[in-house]
Amino acid sequence: MNRLLCLSVSLFTLVLSGCGDESDTPPEDGRDFDGVEYSTPTPYTGRVIDGYLRNARVWLDMDGDSQYTPGPMDFELENGRTITLASGEPTAMTGAGGKFSLDISELVLPSEVGPDLDPRDFPLYAVALPGQTVEETRIGDVPVSRAYVMSAAPGVRNVTPLTTVARYRQLVGLDSFSDLATGDAAALDALNLLSDYVLAGDHQAHAYAQALARFMASQIPDAYNAALSVPDADGTERFLSIAAARLLGISLLQNAGQVIAVVDAAAADNYANVDVDALVLPEVPLELSDPVLVTGQTIYAQPENEGQTLPVNRSDLLISAELAFDYGEDGRLLSISANGCMAPSLTEIARLVQANGYMADVPGQWRPAVSLSAQSRTHYEIDGVDERLLFDWEGQRIYFETATTCHQHEGIEAGSSALGGEPEVVYTWVKDRGDVIELTASSGATTWTWRPNTVGAPDGISGYTLRRNGSEQASLAFNGTNTACAADPDVVNNNL
Repeated sequence: MNRLLCLSVSLFTLVLSGCGDESDTPPEDGRDFDGVEYSTPTPYTGRVIDGYLRNARVWLDMDGDSQYTPGPMDFELENGRTITLASGEPTAMTGAGGKFSLDISELVLPSEVGPDLDPRDFPLYAVALPGQTVEETRIGDVPVSRAYVMSAAPGVRNVTPLTTVARYRQLVGLDSFSDLATGDAAALDALNLLSDYVLAGDHQAHAYAQALARFMASQIPDAYNAALSVPDADGTERFLSIAAARLLGISLLQNAGQVIAVVDAAAADNYANVDVDALVLPEVPLELSDPVLVTGQTIYAQPENEGQTLPVNRSDLLISAELAFDYGEDGRLLSISANGCMAPSLTEIARLVQANGYMADVPGQWRPAVSLSAQSRTHYEIDGVDERLLFDWEGQRIYFETATTCHQHEGIEAGSSALGGEPEVVYTWVKDRGDVIELTASSGATTWTWRPNTVGAPDGISGYTLRRNGSEQASLAFNGTNTACAADPDVVNNNL
């Protein structure tokens, strides 16, 4: 399952220390200054902050995979040439005060190869190592108990939980945190998310950052946390895929408002005294194993020529419907929306329920049985969502909404010409030892009951009986022995 950054900043003055020399001191809010070229390849410096984090791994993510890449590493320049960075991505461990200094000497290129690479063009990443990274606090050094990963947009040299949420807001194209419409995320719009909030004494930003860091740590996979917890771990361990790293960032963005709301409730306007470790933060499971999930389907089922019943190929068909699949952060199906008509099959619904809503666990392709009637094409030609399946897995309910006339022959009448309100069909189910033993669909005075018949059925396929208001409507039973089918060599590899 199944969906930036504009800040008001103060002006600053460049102080020229000598003829032809240029300042390389970044402003205190964590931004890098624009329009200033390096006169020498000075180290690229900054801070990693929750509180100040000492002994955290930080690196410049030049290949965009969100993980540290060791050398030798090939990098393609804008002019098409490829260079090799013998040491890989510039990296370092943080010292006192969370300060780091990256050696960027390998980014200085011979003029005949290309212009020097500017570290401000790449995002910074940092990972806190359990048991090794320590947070410098007023009461002393506190070891980090669980790993978490932070990042900052290109050119930003403070790496904090707040720069992480700001970066992902920018990546998804949001202008304001208020657009998230969750919790109190809009409170972040009033903060300088790129600053060193410890140095500035901004207790509100500090409390938010610490809570967001705890939330990020809760979502790190246990296996990754274990890999970073061994005595010889140094933060260069690769574990997350590009998609998994992005999902962690998107989840932080989506849940930031709820985290902020918990902090605000505990603070009562005194953020300096918030005990972040005592807060009850939202628990949001993530599916980071990269299952291949269908996100959309286009159904070609309407003959182009009226009266044609057996099209020769797809060019003789028109689109009958388009489906969109939405998932939760844990990979569970949340909804299916259709421009056009669906004809939800109880057998297919049962297969999905058997897999607990995880499409990747459904044996074979899940088929929503889209209607082949001409009415589907009629509704498809009008923009907008015509039908929707909504999944409530905790409540063991599935709701079918329609604003069409496609299901009148089954006694299913649309409640209105728009979606919303009472669903037209409600599905419920009963399981025994994890297996679906009954699925019921109710619409007004009509009830359909589906029960499986697994006798003699091959793996991944079930027989069934279907009753309507108690009367049997259909059944599928298997008998005899299953016979394997051999591929016809004349059609193998043909594009049919």
